[in-house]
Amino acid sequence: MPGDPYVEAKNEVEDMLFASDRLVQKIRRQHNEAEMRQLRELLVNIDETLEDVEEVVKAVGADPSRFNLTTAEYEKRRDFVRRARERLAGLQGQRDAFSASQQQQMRNFEDSIARSAGDRDRGEDTATEQLMVEQDLAMQRQNEEMQTLGVAIGRIKDMNEGINDELQQQEVVLEGMSKHMEQVTNKLKQTNKKIDKVIEKMSSTQQYICIAVLTIVLFVLMALNLT
Repeated sequence: MPGDPYVEAKNEVEDMLFASDRLVQKIRRQHNEAEMRQLRELLVNIDETLEDVEEVVKAVGADPSRFNLTTAEYEKRRDFVRRARERLAGLQGQRDAFSASQQQQMRNFEDSIARSAGDRDRGEDTATEQLMVEQDLAMQRQNEEMQTLGVAIGRIKDMNEGINDELQQQEVVLEGMSKHMEQVTNKLKQTNKKIDKVIEKMSSTQQYICIAVLTIVLFVLMALNLT
């Protein structure tokens, strides 16, 4: 009926319900925060408008004929309010589900970031510990190599000291032998001089006999001196 406020409110509610359905479909395909805010505002407006419509319908229900309405028309209006309420409840459920899903996604995202940070920290700690272990092993190997090198140097030093001792001993022996040979040489020279003097005083035959005897004596003396 023209000018009936119920009709205007009914049309407004139906338009907002239709717009809400479209927003739900868009959000279901791809979540958008701006569209979520618009959906929340629409649902609030629908709820408020339906409250006004319900009050009007209740007022008319006391005496429908007073407002030129039949009982069937009155029941039709009540049925519209009931169905609109059901649709609104469904849309509100969708809104809550979207919000819960978004919150869950945010929690999952935060948990993922926390896990990633924890994994990164654990990875850094593991890398640091591994580096420290490798450094410790390198230091141990270096210490072992230094110890081995020290032992080798000690052995070389001992060998050098032994060689020096041996050389010193051989030097003493050579000096003794040199002195001994010098003494023998001097004795031989003295003996030769004596022999020459004797030979000058002796005849040829005597010289030969003397030379032979002196030679034998000389060899005996040399043998005795060498021992």
